[in-house]
Amino acid sequence: MARYRDSVPTILLIAAMAVSAAVLLYFTSKLTFLLDDWDFLLHRRGVSPGVFLDPHNEHISVAPVLVYKAIQAGIGMESLLPYAVASTAVFLTGVALLFTYLQRRVGGWLALAAVAPILFFGSAAEDLLTPFQIGYFGSVACGIGMLLAFDREDDRGDLLACVLLVGSLTFSSLGLPFLAGAAVQTAIGRDRRRRAYVVLVPAALYAIWWLGWGHTAKNDFTFGNLATSPSYVLDGFASSLSSLLGLASPRDEMAVVSVDWGRPLLVGALVIVAVRLRRLGRVPDRLWVVAVIAIAFWFLAGLSATQDFRAPTVSRYQFVGAVLILLIAAELARGLRPGTRVVVIALALAGAATLSNFDYLHGAYVNQKYASAVVRGDLAGLDITADRVLPGFYLNPRNSNFQYFREIDAGSYISATEKFGSPAYDTQELLSAPQPARLAADMVTAAALGIRLYRGVAPPRSASCRVVDALPAGTPAAELGPGAYFLRNRSPQSADIHLARYSDAVSVGLGQMRPGVEAALRIPADRSQQLWRLVLQNAGPGPGRFSLCSAGT
Repeated sequence: MARYRDSVPTILLIAAMAVSAAVLLYFTSKLTFLLDDWDFLLHRRGVSPGVFLDPHNEHISVAPVLVYKAIQAGIGMESLLPYAVASTAVFLTGVALLFTYLQRRVGGWLALAAVAPILFFGSAAEDLLTPFQIGYFGSVACGIGMLLAFDREDDRGDLLACVLLVGSLTFSSLGLPFLAGAAVQTAIGRDRRRRAYVVLVPAALYAIWWLGWGHTAKNDFTFGNLATSPSYVLDGFASSLSSLLGLASPRDEMAVVSVDWGRPLLVGALVIVAVRLRRLGRVPDRLWVVAVIAIAFWFLAGLSATQDFRAPTVSRYQFVGAVLILLIAAELARGLRPGTRVVVIALALAGAATLSNFDYLHGAYVNQKYASAVVRGDLAGLDITADRVLPGFYLNPRNSNFQYFREIDAGSYISATEKFGSPAYDTQELLSAPQPARLAADMVTAAALGIRLYRGVAPPRSASCRVVDALPAGTPAAELGPGAYFLRNRSPQSADIHLARYSDAVSVGLGQMRPGVEAALRIPADRSQQLWRLVLQNAGPGPGRFSLCSAGT
């Protein structure tokens, strides 16, 4: 009976993990690739060393590239879901290892209370809803596995720790803090010289990578960042602490503000740490290890921080920060076996934090679903114009309503979709897609085809002409298929010229035409049969008149 009671937290964890997996995979099944995924999908073709070893930002990404390439080759890239399955599996593996680590130190019930909020960690939604973050998940899972291997305190455990540390470094440069922790563990443990290989082998492999490929990455290090690193580290701990307790909503990294709850919570936590250490009379060896890992993580992040991109409150850092806080807490509380009342309070707090985090997670999913619709619309525009768009055409905020950071160029995208399929809406799906997606498709299509007005161009004598109205309300004046068209403003006032295709509203602004001005407009043929709608929006109070001439294709 006692053995059964001891296994209840593990059974509940497995059930919670199953629910987490179902929720995350349902959410990600409605999403698509957004930003960093595109580097692996479009720009890592072939099998040359650079494909696997070139850095992504500052990170080594060997394992994530391998995962993406394997899925892309075997299943394709029409859906985000297979990539999310892999990422979620690695995430849950890390959670299970974290539970095991905590359980050995504070018991099953407190371990369950600690990891439950992380299973639905809305403050880290950028990690949980983005398969690209498999890099962070893999580094953390291997890092926790390394610490568990050190628990064995034997040669086989050392060898396993070395292998897992190498694995952590192949997933991302987040393995570096775990390398620092391993160095401390080796330095304060037995047989330092004989066990030095645990650290030296991974360190040597990372050094080889950095000398060969890693040094080419853009580096945002500044001496200003070094000077402010102590405050950055403290804010990192504060942010993750409030996130873990469900008190810090995800922040928009382009408008970062300080966490409101984190700093006072951190002050209280530091007081508890001081009291606990005084009672212990010393700093436990493993506490040194996990503390070094946590400080190294936030310190390295702070060295490359930028005001708009890597503040300590950004969503993608919260998962790592929360895990490291739990590792520290476990070492401080190691050996304590609190009574039933404390356990019940801990479980109640965990439940509240989990519900709060789930609310944040759902909100982030809604926002990401909107962004995914826009992206699928943008990509539909590239698919529609694949026969005509220039290979060097890049998606950017002006032509797509989304910031791709130059990750998607038409040449790479079309080449990949011809082999692996397209995640975009097809032309039939666009008809019922959300309005922002249809608007985005029109914008990309017009930009890719180079549709614009050529002012001062008169129609040829053979052109067929008719008179159309320009109205203040922006009512469509005509439907246009592929061909050459000529406009002349016959009104005493200016008018704005717009086009729309899939969008309900005007989506492509071509500029303004003053009275008496003539202009040519060419609509190239593409892969869609949908007609464009010409909208002439008169600037004055009454209707205006335009001549619309067609000269065929």
